[in-house]
Amino acid sequence: MTEQRSESTSLSEHTHPDVVFEGLIKKIKNNNNRSSQYAVRAIEWLEILNSVCRELFEAGSKDFSKRNVSHHCAPCGGPILTDQSIYKPRHRELIKAWAKYAGGTTRDEKTSVKKVSVTETSLENDRRAIFAHPDETHADLLSKMLANPNSKEPVIVKAILRLNILHDVCKKQYAMGSRDFSMRSLGAISAPLGGPTFQDKSIYRPTSRTLIESWAQFANGYTRTPPQLLREQDRKETVDYIENYFQRTDRLPSYEMIKKEGMKKFLGPGKSQSAQTNRIISSMELWRQSWTKNVSPEVSAVCDQLFVRLEKIPTVQEVQGILDVTHPKEDSALFTEVDCWRRYRFAMDMWIFAPTTDETCFLWLVLHPELGQWRELVVAYLNSRPTHRKNLNLALHAFFSKYLLDGNLKLTPKSFLAEDYLPPDFSDYSTKEPGTVGRKHERAAINAFIDYVLDRGSDFIDIDAHGHRVRKAQYRNN
Repeated sequence: MTEQRSESTSLSEHTHPDVVFEGLIKKIKNNNNRSSQYAVRAIEWLEILNSVCRELFEAGSKDFSKRNVSHHCAPCGGPILTDQSIYKPRHRELIKAWAKYAGGTTRDEKTSVKKVSVTETSLENDRRAIFAHPDETHADLLSKMLANPNSKEPVIVKAILRLNILHDVCKKQYAMGSRDFSMRSLGAISAPLGGPTFQDKSIYRPTSRTLIESWAQFANGYTRTPPQLLREQDRKETVDYIENYFQRTDRLPSYEMIKKEGMKKFLGPGKSQSAQTNRIISSMELWRQSWTKNVSPEVSAVCDQLFVRLEKIPTVQEVQGILDVTHPKEDSALFTEVDCWRRYRFAMDMWIFAPTTDETCFLWLVLHPELGQWRELVVAYLNSRPTHRKNLNLALHAFFSKYLLDGNLKLTPKSFLAEDYLPPDFSDYSTKEPGTVGRKHERAAINAFIDYVLDRGSDFIDIDAHGHRVRKAQYRNN
């Protein structure tokens, strides 16, 4: 076994660097389209790196550390240390091959020795900083950054600015009484302000983490959101979204209006476009065109201005006060136009403030006049399933919009699950690609939801002599 492992080691340990270089180039061409931008750049970087290593070898240098190689690659446009591109596996393999061939080393001896001592002291300092007041921790981190000889460099100036923004964000969190100092939450707040973000992992840098941990310790909070809190928050958002907007159906455009105007394809989860683009296209353009076509430009302009100024949907009386309408016929026409505009704005609110893209599928439940009995069952089912939110939402979307509504079936649970009901293969209605695991999961989720309805719906169960809920005889084979 040992001999087999030694034979399967990297080419760089046994061959000339040029052979390793040619092998890496060949691998890139086999795995990518040769004309693609990615492949062209990858090959170009390898060529620059190979030529730099060859020059170091011919000059008699033994230093093939990442820092030294990056220093020579930077003027040529090759991989560098700053953006971590020098650490790509193929670059490291090529550098290692040249270092072995030249009898050199890939480690920076000075940096390695310095790193040991700095790490030991910085860890001890960070432990002290966590238990200090956050303002003192912030000042200490700033003094260290300003003491750097290159403190005027744009990179360090930007790091100082980001640290200040993060400190202000943490201070506001503490002032509001929040205990949530998780990386995700703080990153979402500081990103629009120009601070460190969760997406690019800049909030995980040592200075940011030290400051956050200091604030969390001071506020008796937490730096990681517990999984159960995430699941509970997700479940509450979904249920609240459904329940609250059911109460607003009288102010929303009817399902028939949407169906007539051909808006159906915009009510499901977006696939080819981002959620934001989908919402802008459907809401701002198509919805306005179809629902406000009978509204005069003058009334529409006044409503838009009041909406921006009042930061709420204006009432008919507020619009009347601007237009100074006195004639009864004009007043009646204005009421119709403003009511149409208000319906459009309420629909916009509902679409934009959905918790996630997947919850837009529940617009069918909100708008369709005959799905009232399903709504209570869906809310109860969501309350009983705190995990796997995304798959469950998409499965329910497939069941209602693709199967129940498109198939012109009986829409009440009792008539739908009648004695002669034969469930189809719900894989045919899935939102996932054929043959994938996700397709099977959606089918299982739909069947589980129907079983839940049969076991919990008042029309499908009896109470036996022991007080247990038992499915009625005519539904036991479903």
